[in-house]
Amino acid sequence: FFSLLWHHHEVKAQIKTGNYIKKSFDIKTYTLLIGILLTGLGTILSIFFAIFVVATNGPVQSLLGGLVPLAIGVSLLIFYKVNPEFHKD
Repeated sequence: FFSLLWHHHEVKAQIKTGNYIKKSFDIKTYTLLIGILLTGLGTILSIFFAIFVVATNGPVQSLLGGLVPLAIGVSLLIFYKVNPEFHKD
């Protein structure tokens, strides 16, 4: 909370003095990076939890710990691939 408050006050002071430079956000690169990271993480966790479930005959709910990031990562990669805004370059 205090970090966000400090940042807010810094931005307000920069705007008042005319030194504020708006930072651009590259959604294309962010989507690709997060999609790849979550897909990799989800794959590794799914494999680990599948082995754990087979070895211990434990609950299948633990697989959600790997399948959720895997599904989100694949969804972000699909979003990156099918979004026409990203392929205008």
